[in-house]
Amino acid sequence: MAESSRRKIPTRRRIAPRPTQPSIRSTSIEGWISDEDRRDEFVQIWKNKALIFPKYITTRKFTTAGFEFPALFNFQGIKPFVEMQGKYYPDLVRVFYYNLKIRDEVALSKVKGVGIIIDNDIWENVAKFPINDATESILNGIDGFNRILAYQSFLRNPTQDVGRQLLAGGLKMDDRLIHYLILWILCPRGTNHAQCSEADLLIMYGILNPVPIKWSSLILDTMLKAKRYPQYPLLYSLLISRICEYKGVDTTGELCQSTIRANEIAESSLKQLKLVPLGDTYVHRDDMPNYHAEDEELPPTDPIPPAAQNVGSSSGAGSSFSIEDNITNMNKRLEELFLLSNSRHEEVFGLIRGIDTRISHLEHRFDEEFTHDDDMSADF
Repeated sequence: MAESSRRKIPTRRRIAPRPTQPSIRSTSIEGWISDEDRRDEFVQIWKNKALIFPKYITTRKFTTAGFEFPALFNFQGIKPFVEMQGKYYPDLVRVFYYNLKIRDEVALSKVKGVGIIIDNDIWENVAKFPINDATESILNGIDGFNRILAYQSFLRNPTQDVGRQLLAGGLKMDDRLIHYLILWILCPRGTNHAQCSEADLLIMYGILNPVPIKWSSLILDTMLKAKRYPQYPLLYSLLISRICEYKGVDTTGELCQSTIRANEIAESSLKQLKLVPLGDTYVHRDDMPNYHAEDEELPPTDPIPPAAQNVGSSSGAGSSFSIEDNITNMNKRLEELFLLSNSRHEEVFGLIRGIDTRISHLEHRFDEEFTHDDDMSADF
C-alpha cells in the first residue's frame, strides 16, 4: 500500500515592521497645529509664552568638593535628569503644552500631528527615571512630615526662631543647594526663589531622608501647573524636546536653541548662595575663618590674580593670561545677565499678551451685546 503523501506547508517568514516615518510638516503655525480654529488661540495666548531657560549641573564636580547631595541624587535616580543638556525647540515646547491634556487619567499631547502618550516608556527611556513600585508619590504628603520641624532640621542653626516666611538663606550648605536645584531643574518656578514652599520642603525631606520619590508623578504635576496657570512659565524644554524626537516629530528647520556654559549651575551660582571655596571644599560665607559680616557686605566675587595687579608695570605670559581670564569671566557674567533679562522680557511679554487677549475677548462680548441691543430696539 502506497504511503500517503504529505503536503508540505510553507513556513511563513517574519517580516520586521518598518519604522514609521514622521509626517513632514512646515515649521509654521500650519505645520504645528492642523485645526485652523485652534490656531488663533495658540497665536494669541501661547506662541510667545515665556520659557524658563534650562539649567544643568555636573554632579561629579560637587562630589570632589565634598558635597553629599550627588549620592542622594544617585539613590533617587535623577542624576541623568539634572545633568541633561543639549538642544531644544522653543516653538515645539509651546505646542506640546498647548495640546497637553489628561484623558482617562492618562497624559496626552500632540506635536505636528504626532500623538504623544506620557507613559512609563517616556519616563524610563527619555527622562531616565527608574520605574519601580517602591517609589512614593509625595503629592499627597509623606507620613511623619511636619513642615516647620522639617525646615528647622535643614537650618544651619536649628534653634533660631522660625517666622512666617521660611527663607532659604539659612539652610545648611547641601540643603541650600538641593533647594536651588529643585527651583531651577527638578520643579522650576519663575519667581519667589527666596522662600521654601511646603512642596519644596516635602521634596527636600524625601531626598534627604531618603524616601524613594516617584519623579514621573512630580514632573507631570509640575507640567500641568504650567499648563493650567497663565502666570506660570513653561519648563522642561530639554525633556519635552527629547520626547518629541523620541516619538518621531519632524524637527527639521525648527527654531533651535542649546544650553551654554552660562546655563550650568557652577561656581557663579554657588557665590549667589553665599557658598565660597575654602581649600578643596566649600563653606558658607559666614563660616569663613576671620570673616565678620560687619566688615564687608560681600567678599570679592572674582579676586584679581596677582599677575593682573601689575599689568601696567610688567609684560609677559602671566599678564596676558590674567587679562584673558578676566575677559572670560566678564563674558560669562554678560551671558548670565542676557539670559536673565531675556527671561524677564519673555515673562512680561507673555503677561501683556494675556491681558491683550482678555481685553479683546471683552471687546468682542461687548460688541455682541451692543449688536444684540440694536437688534432688539429695531424690533420696537
